[in-house]
Amino acid sequence: MNFSSEKPPASVDAVIEQIQTLAGEIHQLGKEVGSRVSKVGARGEQTVTHFDSTFGEIGNNVDKIIGTLEVFLDFYYFWVFCGFWSFYWKKYFLKKKGLLMTKEIVNLDLFRIFSIYFYLIFKNHFSKFT
Repeated sequence: MNFSSEKPPASVDAVIEQIQTLAGEIHQLGKEVGSRVSKVGARGEQTVTHFDSTFGEIGNNVDKIIGTLEVFLDFYYFWVFCGFWSFYWKKYFLKKKGLLMTKEIVNLDLFRIFSIYFYLIFKNHFSKFT
């Protein structure tokens, strides 16, 4: 092959020109694809952010509901506990005074079961605050 400073034949110039044109078109297509991909990425990021905030709100609402239930259960346990004690102490004092005629003053088995039940409930409930 002869490498001289002479111009190559027209067909080679045409091929080079076509290659340059194709390279320019490919470059332009690459820019368009990159632009579209970044738009899709931005939309995907917005969607993820939306879902993240939505699930965050759902989590906050569930926490509020659980907190409300815990407060309700605290009061429920407290009043059941107070009712239990007042019932048994009234029964005990009425029997002591002779105003209540029953075989026994207090059903000790029921008393023990109920006491253990409330001890376990309060122990588990208040252990999360320590």
